Amino acid sequence: MKDKEVCGRNKLDIAANWAIIITAVFLTTALFRHNFRLTSSATTEGETQIHEGAQLPALAGWEWRNHSQTILLALRTDCQFCRRNIAFYKQLLANKSINSNNVIALFPQTRAVVLAYLQENGISNLSSLPAVDLSALQVRGTPTVALINSSGRVERVWVGELTRAAQPGVLRSLSQ
Repeated sequence: MKDKEVCGRNKLDIAANWAIIITAVFLTTALFRHNFRLTSSATTEGETQIHEGAQLPALAGWEWRNHSQTILLALRTDCQFCRRNIAFYKQLLANKSINSNNVIALFPQTRAVVLAYLQENGISNLSSLPAVDLSALQVRGTPTVALINSSGRVERVWVGELTRAAQPGVLRSLSQ
């Protein structure tokens, strides 16, 4: 009789242990997915995302009309996808067919945080505007790269992390 009780308890213990393991794996997966998104932040329902043809409002500290074209980089210092594209931004600024005076990076963070971020990543020749409300420009995900004409109209736009395969094509589009 005792052997059957011990055997029953062992089976119950094993079943309980498996239930705990399965629950732990499920919860870990759910937390990981919630905290570490594998794509850029997405547009929520009802929000308009920046798109080709959109007319952007004036920016304090930047005049669209003073530049035949503006390459706009909407970034966040805490964006993992922005960090992964640092080499692309450096390549963009080093491109001889692109006037770096026509490239502007917009950040929602403070000036001190932005300057530290740029310095930490070895970027010294990039005009930047800190404390910008990206949603006012219809930017819902970072990084966003956009080509803007002299009237503030979006000619081309790329939202999210640029893959290594996509970067040469984007660079060609921006340097035309």
